[in-house]
Amino acid sequence: MDRDPESYKHYFNPDGSRKPPIRMTTFSSKIQKEIPKRELNRMRKDGWKPAVKVVPTKTRTYITKRSITILKTPKNATRKVYNKIWMHNSRAKQYIKKLKEKNAT
Repeated sequence: MDRDPESYKHYFNPDGSRKPPIRMTTFSSKIQKEIPKRELNRMRKDGWKPAVKVVPTKTRTYITKRSITILKTPKNATRKVYNKIWMHNSRAKQYIKKLKEKNAT
Protein backbone atom coordinates (compact mmCIF):
# COMPACT_ATOMS: atom_id res chain seq x y z
CA MET A 1 0.00 0.00 0.00
CA ASP A 2 2.87 2.38 0.74
CA ARG A 3 4.29 2.03 -2.77
CA ASP A 4 1.09 2.35 -4.81
CA PRO A 5 -1.98 3.50 -2.86
CA GLU A 6 -4.13 3.83 -6.00
CA SER A 7 -3.83 0.11 -6.78
CA TYR A 8 -4.75 -1.05 -3.27
CA LYS A 9 -7.34 1.56 -2.24
CA HIS A 10 -10.24 -0.89 -2.56
CA TYR A 11 -8.52 -3.23 -0.05
CA PHE A 12 -7.74 -0.67 2.67
CA ASN A 13 -9.59 2.12 4.47
CA PRO A 14 -8.15 5.67 4.47
CA ASP A 15 -6.79 5.10 8.01
CA GLY A 16 -4.80 2.05 6.81
CA SER A 17 -6.98 -0.67 8.32
CA ARG A 18 -8.05 -3.54 6.07
CA LYS A 19 -11.60 -3.50 4.64
CA PRO A 20 -13.83 -6.53 5.32
CA PRO A 21 -14.25 -8.94 2.38
CA ILE A 22 -17.27 -8.53 0.11
CA ARG A 23 -20.28 -10.47 1.32
CA MET A 24 -21.68 -12.84 -1.27
CA THR A 25 -25.40 -13.53 -1.18
CA THR A 26 -27.20 -16.40 -2.80
CA PHE A 27 -30.21 -16.27 -5.09
CA SER A 28 -32.41 -18.00 -2.48
CA SER A 29 -31.88 -15.21 0.05
CA LYS A 30 -33.34 -12.68 -2.43
CA ILE A 31 -36.43 -14.82 -2.94
CA GLN A 32 -36.95 -15.17 0.79
CA LYS A 33 -36.90 -11.39 1.22
CA GLU A 34 -39.42 -10.81 -1.57
CA ILE A 35 -41.95 -13.57 -0.73
CA PRO A 36 -42.68 -14.72 2.82
CA LYS A 37 -41.91 -18.39 3.53
CA ARG A 38 -45.55 -19.16 4.45
CA GLU A 39 -46.74 -18.05 1.03
CA LEU A 40 -44.00 -20.00 -0.71
CA ASN A 41 -45.10 -23.19 1.06
CA ARG A 42 -48.76 -22.61 0.05
CA MET A 43 -47.90 -22.12 -3.64
CA ARG A 44 -48.50 -25.04 -5.97
CA LYS A 45 -45.24 -26.68 -7.03
CA ASP A 46 -45.58 -27.52 -10.71
CA GLY A 47 -41.92 -27.58 -11.70
CA TRP A 48 -39.69 -24.95 -13.17
CA LYS A 49 -40.93 -22.86 -16.06
CA PRO A 50 -38.70 -20.42 -17.97
CA ALA A 51 -39.63 -16.77 -17.77
CA VAL A 52 -38.87 -16.18 -21.45
CA LYS A 53 -39.97 -18.47 -24.24
CA VAL A 54 -37.07 -19.31 -26.53
CA VAL A 55 -38.02 -19.55 -30.19
CA PRO A 56 -35.56 -21.28 -32.53
CA THR A 57 -34.55 -19.27 -35.56
CA LYS A 58 -33.60 -20.47 -39.01
CA THR A 59 -29.91 -20.77 -39.70
CA ARG A 60 -28.50 -19.91 -43.08
CA THR A 61 -26.04 -22.15 -44.80
CA TYR A 62 -23.60 -20.42 -47.07
CA ILE A 63 -22.31 -22.46 -49.98
CA THR A 64 -18.86 -21.53 -51.18
CA LYS A 65 -18.31 -21.62 -54.93
CA ARG A 66 -15.51 -23.95 -55.89
CA SER A 67 -13.35 -23.49 -58.90
CA ILE A 68 -13.10 -26.88 -60.62
CA THR A 69 -10.88 -25.77 -63.46
CA ILE A 70 -7.67 -27.77 -63.80
CA LEU A 71 -4.75 -25.34 -63.83
CA LYS A 72 -1.60 -25.83 -65.90
CA THR A 73 1.77 -25.61 -64.20
CA PRO A 74 3.95 -22.85 -65.64
CA LYS A 75 7.52 -23.51 -66.77
CA ASN A 76 10.25 -22.90 -64.18
CA ALA A 77 7.69 -22.67 -61.36
CA THR A 78 8.98 -22.49 -57.80
CA ARG A 79 8.21 -25.35 -55.46
CA LYS A 80 5.68 -23.20 -53.58
CA VAL A 81 3.75 -22.31 -56.77
CA TYR A 82 3.93 -25.92 -58.02
CA ASN A 83 2.57 -27.32 -54.74
CA LYS A 84 -0.21 -24.72 -54.66
CA ILE A 85 -1.34 -25.61 -58.21
CA TRP A 86 -0.99 -29.34 -57.55
CA MET A 87 -3.19 -29.13 -54.41
CA HIS A 88 -5.80 -27.08 -56.27
CA ASN A 89 -5.91 -29.63 -59.10
CA SER A 90 -6.11 -32.51 -56.61
CA ARG A 91 -9.08 -30.94 -54.82
CA ALA A 92 -10.77 -30.11 -58.13
CA LYS A 93 -10.40 -33.72 -59.35
CA GLN A 94 -11.82 -35.07 -56.07
CA TYR A 95 -14.79 -32.71 -56.32
CA ILE A 96 -15.45 -33.66 -59.97
CA LYS A 97 -15.32 -37.35 -58.99
CA LYS A 98 -17.76 -36.71 -56.13
CA LEU A 99 -20.17 -34.87 -58.48
CA LYS A 100 -20.03 -37.72 -61.02
CA GLU A 101 -20.85 -40.29 -58.29
CA LYS A 102 -23.68 -38.13 -56.99
CA ASN A 103 -25.28 -37.54 -60.39
CA ALA A 104 -24.79 -41.13 -61.60
CA THR A 105 -27.45 -42.50 -59.23
